[in-house]
Amino acid sequence: MLVVFAATICGAQVTIDYGDRASGAAKPIAPGVLGTQLGFLQGTGALNQLKQGGFSKIRINAQLANIYAHGGSNPDWTAIDPLLKQLQSAGLKPLIVMGFTPGWLQPTVTPCPTTVLGVSPYYAAPTDIGRWAQLTVQFVRHVDSAFPGLVSDYEIWNEPDLPSALCVSPDSDTLRRSTYLQMYDAAAPAMKAQAQADGAGIRVGGPAFVRLSTTWLNALLNDPVASQNLDFVSYHFYLGYTELIAAGMNWDGSGNHPSMLQLTQDPSHGFAATFKSISALVRAGKQPNASSTPIYLTEYNDDSAFENDCCRNSPQFSPLFNTMVVSDMLNSVYSGAQNVPGNMTYFAASVDIGSFCLLGIIDPLMDCATTPGTMQPYPQYYAYRMLAAPQFLNLAAGGNMPLSVSVPQPLIGTAFYTSSNNAVVLVNPTGSDVANVTVTLNNPGNASTAATMYLLNAANLPPASSPLSLTSSNNSLSAPVTVPAYSVVGLSVPAQPTPPSFTAAVSPQSATISPGQKAQFTFTVAPVAGFNQTISLTCSGAPSTASCAASPSSLTLDGSHPASATFTVTTQAPSMALLLPLRLAPWLAAGIFGFLLPAKPHPARRRSQRFWGLLAMALVLGLLACGGGGGSSGGSNNGPGTPTGSTNPGTPAGSYTLTLTATSGSTSQSTPVTVVVK
Repeated sequence: MLVVFAATICGAQVTIDYGDRASGAAKPIAPGVLGTQLGFLQGTGALNQLKQGGFSKIRINAQLANIYAHGGSNPDWTAIDPLLKQLQSAGLKPLIVMGFTPGWLQPTVTPCPTTVLGVSPYYAAPTDIGRWAQLTVQFVRHVDSAFPGLVSDYEIWNEPDLPSALCVSPDSDTLRRSTYLQMYDAAAPAMKAQAQADGAGIRVGGPAFVRLSTTWLNALLNDPVASQNLDFVSYHFYLGYTELIAAGMNWDGSGNHPSMLQLTQDPSHGFAATFKSISALVRAGKQPNASSTPIYLTEYNDDSAFENDCCRNSPQFSPLFNTMVVSDMLNSVYSGAQNVPGNMTYFAASVDIGSFCLLGIIDPLMDCATTPGTMQPYPQYYAYRMLAAPQFLNLAAGGNMPLSVSVPQPLIGTAFYTSSNNAVVLVNPTGSDVANVTVTLNNPGNASTAATMYLLNAANLPPASSPLSLTSSNNSLSAPVTVPAYSVVGLSVPAQPTPPSFTAAVSPQSATISPGQKAQFTFTVAPVAGFNQTISLTCSGAPSTASCAASPSSLTLDGSHPASATFTVTTQAPSMALLLPLRLAPWLAAGIFGFLLPAKPHPARRRSQRFWGLLAMALVLGLLACGGGGGSSGGSNNGPGTPTGSTNPGTPAGSYTLTLTATSGSTSQSTPVTVVVK
């Protein structure tokens, strides 16, 4: 029996540090991070509902057994093309599993057991792995040609660590693992080479395993071929199995039954703990991008049993479980994971015979039936819609994790920010209200004080919304909120639109030159928020004997790309006068007289020479009177031939700070530079 507490918990403090939304330590969240396994869902209307719910990626099987049913040279693309067209029309990206083996590539006697659903056993390992790999290459070539840009992710096989999912003979885990590595080594590099030849970029990954054996993952991460062609690591995770349902599993463990809440939060085996364990192994692998290899959770749910349980489709507990899973997975970056999951794929959009769905018939059974009646969103659908849809918290757009998230018990939650908002998610998994929770957003950037609060619970499907006013103080925003029992609260705090502007940078920031030399600086301006105006460039602070100018003198930005100009600082060299020191005067006089008075002058020229001699003497006496001597005003110690003064000393030695300025209308950016003249 479920125990519901009537008490109210008060006074909790939730603190988020967004780091001004611009920290280099922020962990990115990939756009389209949330996906779902298609299952048996059909119809454009249903696919559009998934898109509106914030789902971006749909995991499907490549249907190799059906496409190549009649041989590799006669493919039947109608087995896959209509679905790809529907996904393309709905704006959904397929994640394609290269699974199943055509009958003609299977052993004569299949080692696979007959499935409980009566499906033909297409899970046997191919008898010719190289031929099977050629089929995957043909598939990539066809998709690149018929649907360019639609498919970027391929997963090699599905749950190959299960005896019923990759059948080998004789059956053993060792043979199954080595067979899988041979399949991966043959297919992955060939698929990537084909995509490259097509001018397309694809990611190939695996092993999509579910038993989570470290032996399996380490074998893939350290295989010399597979590790070099491993663009992402994928795994599946389910908390419970049939045994837990049989043991009476419920939400909070009342009556000594297994608790879904406790299993989800288990510090050793819960969602976050498992992801962190896999993350540590991936980080130690031999793949080229080991420290940043994306990790995909390509199947998950509360349990893997194809039967209904306490919580999977419950209006009360399903929104809690699914929001908690996403919160815990995002928060794993604060406790050891190198990045958040690159993809989280909910299982499944529709498997009506197994009670797995996002859309189905709403009735007392809540068993995901598809007939009779109109298919509608199940409770879990609304959890994802609130988290990811553009009109709610917009996680589907991608974004970043804050620098830190602090959410006290009994609440569970996370936060993130996108280009348009700061988001906070709080889950109350208990039967008691948590009132007067002070939510504080530190360093939220240019954020609005007018927020929106969403409330998701059994009585509010879809989520209800209400305005929430935040108080601003010391670069923080805060508000009190109440998180009702068994409810999810989401806060969307809009980021104010960034006005168009530009930034300015200079390189180098200083230069050392001699008088008469030039210093040059590269000045770069970059647009912010689509700025596309003309910017004038000016320089100030140059000494009077130097000049500074920009070339060109203005730049026009296109809204997307930076532009550069060169500032040149030109200094003056000193120029010398013709004044000479006293000690040169006698020698100058002697030279003049020697030139004008030859030893034996001609009588007819004596009168003329006397005139020029007197003139020369006057010039010498004038030179001596004008500073040739070492008078009391501070005589010169200059040697013969050294000037005694300068009419222009040039740019004086010293350190000068100049300001380079870019201006457009009322927007201006200035950057200082230093010029040292030696």
